[in-house]
Amino acid sequence: MAASKINGIILAAGLGTRLRPLTERFPKPLISVCNQPLLGHIIRKMFDAGLSELAINTHHLPEAVNSFVKALPDSSRIKLFHEPEILGTGGPLINAKALLASGDAFLLHNGDILAGIDLSSLLRKHLESGAMVTMALLDGPENRVSISPDGLVLDILGRLGDCSEKARLLTYAGVAAFSTSFFSHLPDLPVKTSLIDAFLSAISSTPGALRAFVLEPGTYWNDLGTAEQYWNAHRDILLKNSLKLGGASIPEKGALLCPEGAKLDPSAHLSGFVSLAPGCSVGEGADICNCVVLPGAHIAAGDYRCNEVIGADFSMHRDHRRLVQMRVLGDIDWPQTRISSLVEQGSDRRFYRLKMKGGRSEILLVSNETDADFGRFVQLGEFFAAHGLPTPKIFRASREEYAVRMEDLGDATICRILSKGISPDETLKLYEKIALALLHFQSGGTCALKKDAAAGIRLFDYDYLRWETSYFRERFLEKLCAFPKERCDALDAEFHLLAESARSQPQVCMHRDFQSQNILLHDSQIRFVDFQGARIGPVAYDLMSLLRDPYVALSDELRDFVSRRYWEEAARLGLVPRLEQRQYDFWAAIVWLQRGMQALGAYGFLSMVKGKTQYLRHVPRALASLRSGLSALRKLGNPELQDLPALTGICNDRLLEERARERLAAAELPWI
Repeated sequence: MAASKINGIILAAGLGTRLRPLTERFPKPLISVCNQPLLGHIIRKMFDAGLSELAINTHHLPEAVNSFVKALPDSSRIKLFHEPEILGTGGPLINAKALLASGDAFLLHNGDILAGIDLSSLLRKHLESGAMVTMALLDGPENRVSISPDGLVLDILGRLGDCSEKARLLTYAGVAAFSTSFFSHLPDLPVKTSLIDAFLSAISSTPGALRAFVLEPGTYWNDLGTAEQYWNAHRDILLKNSLKLGGASIPEKGALLCPEGAKLDPSAHLSGFVSLAPGCSVGEGADICNCVVLPGAHIAAGDYRCNEVIGADFSMHRDHRRLVQMRVLGDIDWPQTRISSLVEQGSDRRFYRLKMKGGRSEILLVSNETDADFGRFVQLGEFFAAHGLPTPKIFRASREEYAVRMEDLGDATICRILSKGISPDETLKLYEKIALALLHFQSGGTCALKKDAAAGIRLFDYDYLRWETSYFRERFLEKLCAFPKERCDALDAEFHLLAESARSQPQVCMHRDFQSQNILLHDSQIRFVDFQGARIGPVAYDLMSLLRDPYVALSDELRDFVSRRYWEEAARLGLVPRLEQRQYDFWAAIVWLQRGMQALGAYGFLSMVKGKTQYLRHVPRALASLRSGLSALRKLGNPELQDLPALTGICNDRLLEERARERLAAAELPWI
């Protein structure tokens, strides 16, 4: 190949309509990936592969391409061919025929492809095979190119009717090597022409003329055609290290790209991946997750942005293309609406904030057919809101699309408020307010359900209580900690006693997942979200979910004060009889253990099954809480349930903690 002269062409004339409004400001090949223009990356790869000269066709915003190319060190080796009218995929080759045909072969590269294709190997294989065309192919999103077992291209789009059983279908990668003889299958004059038509002509007239260069599994490839694919490219480079961009100042570790000229306030919180561009600014206390921030963009102080491409005067959300097609959003004025994701939690649901003209905003929940609780979410949300309970109002629901539009309660979760730091006195007052709001929910919900049995709320009965403890055994002990099954068998009798004791408590309407990430302070009022698990169940369960929440650190003094305040008010409301505090403490200890085991089971499931290893960081605090709950139960010395020796033995076993520590270490998480 050393003696061969290879030229090339980059197809760069496309309008990039699916990337608007970004491509209204930049021609598609000049959009930046990690602050490096895509066109520059492609040019460098082609010259590094040994190409002599390059042709680039232009149409949309040609002046920007001209200026970019003129500033390159190798500009003298690049010739631009402007197309007043787009010439399709084949016409540009005819337009640049004099340049392309002056070598022994030429390479074509689409201007919107970001890939790790080994261009040198592609050219070597092409020259060695003697093929007319060698197409780079992969098992990808549009498998429409039929190839034989020995690598011949047999058909494209099924137009030649090749139905060979041994053939397989692959996706054209937008890169191909050509012999100059290919021009015999193109018109003489530069008219609008399809490259596919020319490919099929070559196959029909000369069997074996087209060969496949199949990319190795794992070769990076991304067609930057949509906001989601553009967003994915930054995620893949910054989070997954899927592709190295030569010349880009990308950190070796970490997912923040912050070049000189980007203004980032030290108090801003960044998570996931964040790509900042020169000329952008991020204000005080802003919270940014998984975002691409372009030149001239400003993120205001305290703003929360997630899963967006943010420009100076526009924002493109990762999922915009999918959302605009939803019927439940049919009345949305999209040009006047900004979409941002909310923080994704343990479920597979996605939450979006829709900020509309005039400052009004809504939350959109989108789930799928595997969500068994979706119907209950809608039913319970409408029921609770109708009875004045502190859950968000449901504005519109589409059961066919598994989507709900509802009231926006803001971002001030209790978890977030505490993470920003408030005084002990303020924390105590806040938790007292939460406990009273919980009692309002439990009392109001219980009364409403007695009047309206059609609400369909489920019971937190013996079977469900036993499901929770089995979940702990299977997902945490056996799966996450690989604890011996025979040791776990001894737990069943004690789990039975816990379930019997829990269901003997007074039964009320309970939230079921009452922790700091599901409780918000909105307009000075406490509000609840994520309520689809609501049931009739043990009165103390929600209280202990709140006070023994692994996501926040609370003092024992606060827990004692809030607990006593809760029981006083619960007795006044008639939710529980007036009893000695010791009995209330016993009820609390029982569900303390139930809830603690449920949480550890969930962390096992989320990390081992869902791959969300970030939840492992909560295991140390949850395990310590479970041990404390066992100690509290023993100290109470209640004759109904005095001791749980099997559970105590396992929770204090060194093997259990060693296995859990190993899991955290493998996920590069500290034991805190």
